[in-house]
Amino acid sequence: MDHPEAKLAPLIHVAGTNGKGSTSSMIRAMLEEHGRNIDAYHSPHLVRFHERILINGRPISEQHLVAALEHMLARNDGAPITFFEATTATAFHAFEQFGTADHVLLEVGLGGRLDATNIVPGPGISVITRISRDHMEYLGEDILGIADEKYGIARPERPLIIGPQRPDVAEHLYQKAKSDGLTFFAHGRDFEQADHMYHDAHGALDLSVTHLAGTHQWENAATACAAIRLGLGIHDLNLCNPAILQAGLANTHWPARLQDITKSCNEKLGTTFPHVLLDCGHNEDAGRVMANHMNSLGGNCAMILGLQPHKDAPGYLAHVAPYLDQLIQVPADVGLPVNDMAHHVPNRKLAHWEEAVRLVQKEKPQTPLVLCGSLYLSGLILKRIG
Repeated sequence: MDHPEAKLAPLIHVAGTNGKGSTSSMIRAMLEEHGRNIDAYHSPHLVRFHERILINGRPISEQHLVAALEHMLARNDGAPITFFEATTATAFHAFEQFGTADHVLLEVGLGGRLDATNIVPGPGISVITRISRDHMEYLGEDILGIADEKYGIARPERPLIIGPQRPDVAEHLYQKAKSDGLTFFAHGRDFEQADHMYHDAHGALDLSVTHLAGTHQWENAATACAAIRLGLGIHDLNLCNPAILQAGLANTHWPARLQDITKSCNEKLGTTFPHVLLDCGHNEDAGRVMANHMNSLGGNCAMILGLQPHKDAPGYLAHVAPYLDQLIQVPADVGLPVNDMAHHVPNRKLAHWEEAVRLVQKEKPQTPLVLCGSLYLSGLILKRIG
């Protein structure tokens, strides 16, 4: 393909277990508020494949996507290739051919060190969001080993931003960055976040302007602000303007992250729930975030949970169980079985999420409803309710 990855605009490379998508979307929105053109690569998509590849901030057109896919397939000439590798190569070609970006933002698919996105050379920044246990079948059980995989995106030519981490992970990443002689900016050392307030050498910033639900989004916003003010701001102090950054945070939209879908769900499905929440989180840390939010709703929620078969159901449910009035487990996607990992939370298992919604409507029509557990399930729901 004549190395399209070597011809891209300066890179913003984002790895981590939780918050990659939200942090990436915040970075993109804040840079766009500064008048920058951003090409971006996210995965997986929710409703349409085109969401994975953004050209100048908008999903790639059908015409350009088909052209890029055909080019990739012709150059690959039938050689073995994974779906993610093919998608990544297609994105790089699309950025080269159709984009006019000031920055290219890449969200790691899995891990970091061996990820297909980790082939791009040149200037930019690397960002690591919160690390926890997920994809253990590929990354292992050891949290510091998982951190090593995420750290694999770090490059000597790019400043590294280390977002909030549990203490042992934070210390591990700091020591690796020091040992490798990297320029890096770390939470707790170079920037702070206390509730909705962010602080760094340039001053304070109020993060409460973001419309993304959950106090954990302040943490993601702090990491995004550090990426711009400290990482990119090394070479461009114009990026440190708090009013412009706050406008970008206020304009950030990222579906299926504690998303309120009450109106659409009740209208499309004929339900009467007082509150319907959609979230794609699927690991123990996501369970902790969900529990905090369910507590803010007063608890006693009905939950329809669609975790993939290999996901840590006991770890997720350990946090949300005290706030559950009813639990129904469903498949995370068409053709998948229901997650059958053993846990102690009373539950029922049904074959389809919409069947579960109808059951909750029949038995507990005035109970807050939480639909959660998978990006794939979230995509099915968003497609159904428009």
